[in-house]
Amino acid sequence: MRFGMIRRAVMAALILPSAVMAVETAFLLSLYYGEYRKLEVGKDHAYVVFSAARIASQTMPAEASATALYLEDPSEPNRLILQQARTALDDEIRSFPQRTVDDPDNAPDLRRMQSAIDALLRQRDSVDTENPSVDSVDNVFKSASQAYLNIVDRVRSNIDDAALLQDLQLLRYLLDINEAGLELTYYGAALLSGKSLDAEQTDALERAIVVDKAGRIQLQQSIDDPRVKALSEFDHSSDGNWLEGAIASIERDTVNSAATPPQTWDRIQEGRTRLWQQTIAALISDIERHGDQLADRARSQLIVLVSIVATLGLLITAIILLAMKGMKLIATIRSEREAMILELRDAAQTDLLTGLYNRRGFQSAASALLHQASANRDWVSAILFDLDHFKRVNDTYGHDAGDVVLRTVAMIARANFRPFDLLVRHGGEEFLALLPGSSAEDAAAVAEGVRQAIENADIKLPDGTTLRVTASFGCAGISAPAHQDLLTELLKRADLALYAAKGSGRNCIVVDAGTASDAENPSFTTA
Repeated sequence: MRFGMIRRAVMAALILPSAVMAVETAFLLSLYYGEYRKLEVGKDHAYVVFSAARIASQTMPAEASATALYLEDPSEPNRLILQQARTALDDEIRSFPQRTVDDPDNAPDLRRMQSAIDALLRQRDSVDTENPSVDSVDNVFKSASQAYLNIVDRVRSNIDDAALLQDLQLLRYLLDINEAGLELTYYGAALLSGKSLDAEQTDALERAIVVDKAGRIQLQQSIDDPRVKALSEFDHSSDGNWLEGAIASIERDTVNSAATPPQTWDRIQEGRTRLWQQTIAALISDIERHGDQLADRARSQLIVLVSIVATLGLLITAIILLAMKGMKLIATIRSEREAMILELRDAAQTDLLTGLYNRRGFQSAASALLHQASANRDWVSAILFDLDHFKRVNDTYGHDAGDVVLRTVAMIARANFRPFDLLVRHGGEEFLALLPGSSAEDAAAVAEGVRQAIENADIKLPDGTTLRVTASFGCAGISAPAHQDLLTELLKRADLALYAAKGSGRNCIVVDAGTASDAENPSFTTA
């Protein structure tokens, strides 16, 4: 009887702490998981704002400017500039993280955004065939920019991070002032050149002057922010004072081209616009970095969450196991050991520098991909690409700079390959991509997009230097049945094609002639 009481007391001493710890664990998990979700949402919203703001303030104005230039002078160089601007904007629109804002509350803004994009596409056809007025073109671009800024405003209301919210408020304010400054520049230049404005244009000019004045005043309230200091300094410079006087004369309707030369107006406004664009671009980069920081904090929070689960779970399990006389201790240790081995195996399959698969990870992933392709009797293609003259980067700027280049190229490749393509750091500065459901020509088309993205990327090194690199590509493809032996042969052919690309002057794509279904395709070289 006494032994039974002692046993029950011991069991209670073991089980009761377990119950208390279980309650505490659940409470801590709810707290940390809530914080983790908040950081994840903040990160997603930061990326949405970064993408939308860049479209509205950079890529879309760039196409608007290129369109106006082409309408004034439809020469071949201007047509190429316009095409490049259109391609850049299309890429930005395609990469916009719309799924992050796909919910019923955002539906009206998303519909307006899609309508604005459709209007932009119709306008492109009009520019190519009908030569519309610059004003009509400007209105379409302003409507499209505003649609993306509405998304910024919508997302901003759901952000809890104080620092990020402050940056977003400053960005929205700068975007509004910059838009007014662009309108003031355009209509002011027209007046100084002796042109007359209609009623709608006059109203737009008056609104732009009011917003510009308010912006100068508001700018003084943000003078402590080093990111806007240059804007305030410009306003107090000789050019800024001249510009203020010119705007005052426009407002008083006392414009005199002799006292206010159009050339001086254009020069100063161009410098002011460039300064504002640089400030906005820097602020957008800050928001992107803030999103990255939130992502890092979310990952850290997740690690803490997992650590709490593992630690407290282990303690509770240990107490319960003691209460049950250790019957399940060996099974638990074995399970944890297998989980740890699995984690170590996953870590061994990933390249630490770029975050891509390494060669070991590639083998297992490629086997699964080839099995699926063989079952579907589909094509599989390989792309080997190698950075040109990478040794010069290491020799000139150091290995830290080389690491920055490799990480940046990996990020560019990840962004430009399809989500289901298998991307691997094959060794050194060489990368490999395996593309299911793609012929050699399909792979070459994808490779061309990656090649252009790498060539056009400005890579900022730790010392502030901006660097550009290029890459050479070799493509080869096989059709089902695909198996490991054929994969080895495929990689050999892709490697030979890459070697041929290096021998052809680099920064180009060579398709293995033995696997190309159309060796006469003039878009790419075959070997």
